[in-house]
Amino acid sequence: MRCAVKIFLMIQGIIYILIVSSDIGNYLTADWSNGIKLFSVFVCFMYLLLTFNRKSSGFDHLLMIGVIAVTFLSDAILLFTDQLSVGVFVFLVVQALYAYRIALFGQNKNRHWTYIGATVMVVGISLLIQEDTVIITAVLLYGVLFLINLGYLIIVHTKIWQSHTLFKIGFVLFLICDINVLFFNILPNYGISNLFYEFTRVSMWFFYLPAQVLLSLSAVNENP
Repeated sequence: MRCAVKIFLMIQGIIYILIVSSDIGNYLTADWSNGIKLFSVFVCFMYLLLTFNRKSSGFDHLLMIGVIAVTFLSDAILLFTDQLSVGVFVFLVVQALYAYRIALFGQNKNRHWTYIGATVMVVGISLLIQEDTVIITAVLLYGVLFLINLGYLIIVHTKIWQSHTLFKIGFVLFLICDINVLFFNILPNYGISNLFYEFTRVSMWFFYLPAQVLLSLSAVNENP
């Protein structure tokens, strides 16, 4: 198992250096850069798949294989198509699966009402806004679900926050990545294309790949 982890980290380390240096230096075409980024998520999927053992691996490991598979699908849509709404909605499934994973650690029986209430609220606000309702709804739902998941990790499940180090760090890095994605997509609408905009462009995968690596490792190296 340790050998598999070392190989996984070595491969992802090389990919990470390539992605970050490419984003900074712009020496790769968009297709090549996006292809390498998507490949890094595929490596996470293969790591989880190859380290899964029917006898010793638990359901959490199997669940994370599904999570990373859906993550790969949503990344493929966002990186290689113009279907932004579809990509975000697929990422909603990712957050729903993470919500279920967190629930396995010790769920509040009434917790589902939190998600239902938040969903109704977001859909209502989006309908009032009317313009680009689909994408606004998708983004707001994703953001709210993400924050609720993080909130349950920090506030409710204090034992998880103290013990599941890889999972919690990966989840926070995931959030930082998404904050940069938000700024990257909003700033051009206000005519902002400065150093901060370039910082958000580079920071997305600077945080995203380590997040996916840690989240993947959490299913193998930690036993929820």
